[in-house]
Amino acid sequence: AKSEQLVSEIMVMANHLAGNLCEKNNIPAIFKVQLPLVMSPEVTRFSNEITAKADSSFKELTLYQEYLTKSTIAPFAAKHEFLNIDNYATVTSPLRRFWDLVNHWQLHSYICTGRPRFNEEQMNYIALQLKYKDELNSKISNKVLGFYTFKALKFLQGQHTEQGKLKFKVIVTKKPSESGLIEVIMLDYGVRCILETSWYALSDTKTEIEKNKVLAKNIEIGDTIDDATIKDIDLLDGSIVLSSNSV
Repeated sequence: AKSEQLVSEIMVMANHLAGNLCEKNNIPAIFKVQLPLVMSPEVTRFSNEITAKADSSFKELTLYQEYLTKSTIAPFAAKHEFLNIDNYATVTSPLRRFWDLVNHWQLHSYICTGRPRFNEEQMNYIALQLKYKDELNSKISNKVLGFYTFKALKFLQGQHTEQGKLKFKVIVTKKPSESGLIEVIMLDYGVRCILETSWYALSDTKTEIEKNKVLAKNIEIGDTIDDATIKDIDLLDGSIVLSSNSV
């Protein structure tokens, strides 16, 4: 929605302004950074085109993300590649992110006393501890969310008979591999899955024929597949394998 996009843009601008203030006045702070990968000239041109566009497609953004590193927090300012801005110190969610609250303390102290509450050495220690805890919390959160999401999907799958399998709409995030697998996302659940094509694990005599049929359909990133069904769910491993009659 346009209102959600407006709020997001305002929050990004607020965090950027806070980062600029900290950098300009030498206020130790916790910044959100996303460092670049070494790119070929072709990829660099593609990256510059995407960051300059205001209406990039899902396919373009998905391809662009393949060349990005994971964002993280750091006690120093650096560029955030995906947002294409420098000095990004988050301050918009102090009730949800503890490092936002730390940045609030720094700015409040600087405005009231002319000095930040924490010095550079203290901020380095705080950032290190928060980074470790954030990665730990993310792993636990993803495991819990994945387990119950997959459990719900397994329950829904059991409610349908073989003649009326539950079908899901998925979107392709990577081109088919030579072994016959496609990485996709279930649109209604945001779950990343593997979709087996019709030529996956076939004998050598049939593989080339079936492979050519699939590749002839020219499956591209961003394409949707409407008839994906669940073939296997592993709750402990956190993985879902799908199949489809159309690929």
